[in-house]
Amino acid sequence: MSDADKIKEAFNSVLVATAQLARNLQESASPNVYPPVLGEARVALDKSLKSFHTALDMTEITLKQARDTLQRDLNKLQKSKQQNSSAQPQPFTIDIE
Repeated sequence: MSDADKIKEAFNSVLVATAQLARNLQESASPNVYPPVLGEARVALDKSLKSFHTALDMTEITLKQARDTLQRDLNKLQKSKQQNSSAQPQPFTIDIE
């Protein structure tokens, strides 16, 4: 599963858990009373949020690794280009007198 798919899945999980918690809060007689269902919904939301943040962190790591790899390759290419331009032979001339 790609990083993007993991983020989408985790985000959808957060949305579902948030909706369940909101529905349970609305259905409860008083928002100050927390029946077990509300506690379970909050735990599910916390778990979903942690999963979402983990997916974002993993994607950030992947992007940083890709950036570093590209920068390394660009530096190698620039160094090679500099060496090639300085190592080019001078035009050969013959002085005839």
